[in-house]
Amino acid sequence: MGTLAAGSVPTNLAIGAWTSVAPFTCSGPVGLVLTVTGGQLPWNMEVAGYDTATDTTTGTLTGMSMHWSGVGTAADFDGPGGAGSGTGSEAFSYDNATHQLTLGDGDLEAYDVKGTFLGFLNDGDGMTFGFTMPVTPAQTIRPDGAAG
Repeated sequence: MGTLAAGSVPTNLAIGAWTSVAPFTCSGPVGLVLTVTGGQLPWNMEVAGYDTATDTTTGTLTGMSMHWSGVGTAADFDGPGGAGSGTGSEAFSYDNATHQLTLGDGDLEAYDVKGTFLGFLNDGDGMTFGFTMPVTPAQTIRPDGAAG
């Protein structure tokens, strides 16, 4: 997907970028099978904070844009700049002990919704990624001066 900066970093700094996002499938409402593709790469990872008690680094994944497609249906997701603008963002947390990256709250909105979403998805609807995935190889991501 990309690379991360080595060592510790100050907050509010892009520590790495997702330079590719492999298309993947997911299930939508009423059994729709959707293919999700990323766009407007790279997506930058910016550190915002660090919790010493949990050894967890938080931040924002910026520059996001994506497209969903399925049989008879399609939609674009992006930030306030509109479809294809690469202005979307999602919050992330990274657990340094388990090497798990979690994506959550953001400002992605649906644009150009077409087809059989049956009212489950409409232009302007917000979308939040909510998933956790392992990071391999394992990384340690802590702001300058933070010890784990």
